[in-house]
Amino acid sequence: MAEEARIGRSGEELLVNLINTDELFSTRFSECLKGGLEINVVGKIRAIRAKGMRKTDVIILDERGQRIGISLKTRRRSRPDDHLDRRWLDEWRATLNMSENVYGAFWQGIMRKAVNKRADLIPEGDRPLVESFLKSNLDKILEEAFRGGESGLHLFAIVEYGEKSTLYVFRLDDVINFIKRDIASNGINFRGVIYLGRFLWIQRKAGDSKEIDRRLPKTHPRHPGNQLQIKILPLLLKDEAIRELKYCELELPYRSMGIRRGGTLKKFL
Repeated sequence: MAEEARIGRSGEELLVNLINTDELFSTRFSECLKGGLEINVVGKIRAIRAKGMRKTDVIILDERGQRIGISLKTRRRSRPDDHLDRRWLDEWRATLNMSENVYGAFWQGIMRKAVNKRADLIPEGDRPLVESFLKSNLDKILEEAFRGGESGLHLFAIVEYGEKSTLYVFRLDDVINFIKRDIASNGINFRGVIYLGRFLWIQRKAGDSKEIDRRLPKTHPRHPGNQLQIKILPLLLKDEAIRELKYCELELPYRSMGIRRGGTLKKFL
């Protein structure tokens, strides 16, 4: 398992474990949802890891059977970026009704990056076309990237771990709207990849494994490295979002995790 995926799974297991076994943490989490984020949970809550879902990582269940999905990112300052979305360009073409010229600009860019990772994804001549397309479809792009059609996904959460570890929880709709405002203010920029404001960027997935490269050349249409990936900077997003958005902040209790204060989440991460 890739390190990014392993860290993500560990964060999910940590949150589920705390909600289900640490009564004080569970109560504080529930109170924070009700008071800080105005989400009406009823009675005691429990948590499960989501299975078979692309965007939802953890599901909170209350005593009336309400299900509240959480997208969780687990990061530290030395590894600030995280995966948000990955899919084939053809999937985006179908989802966004992408024109042939926009599709061609992306596909040629993906192939160019497959040959030379330092190449620009979108060359200068195609940038006005691609920028106009992205702006026109920004609402759907962000909704797909963050929620992917999972209607029960309501929360976006970040575990920041290091010398101390803290959980931050936001309403997902608030986060998406915050990012829209950021892109409106900071624009779409092309420098090797496509930067959507300060917190997101679109790139050729790359990360090609040697095993895959032995079976498929990097320029093969079905090489997994030729998918489009959207990356996110969760900690920078959190640092800015807490200035404007409602959120919950809970310090993770080291004692309940069997980790001495001042340590890291090495038991899980």
